[in-house]
Amino acid sequence: MVRMTKLSYWQSMYFLKHRGKGIGFALLQQGIHMLSEIKSLIVCIEKENTSGMSFYQARGFVKIAEFDDLFDGHLLKMVKLSLKL
Repeated sequence: MVRMTKLSYWQSMYFLKHRGKGIGFALLQQGIHMLSEIKSLIVCIEKENTSGMSFYQARGFVKIAEFDDLFDGHLLKMVKLSLKL
């Protein structure tokens, strides 16, 4: 089990409370707009994060790789997603 810090716990609870209100989509769109010169965007999320996977795939991201990541002594299954801009 991954040990959560106070900050990561707060972030998890905050985002669960506000999920589905368009905040994540607005932040993603603004980031893309601010970085208009980039050709693609890559994000990495935990494989078990099905809601995150759905969020990004619904916005055009495609899975390009799966890999293991050692984080704070814990092995995480990760997925790399890419969006061509």
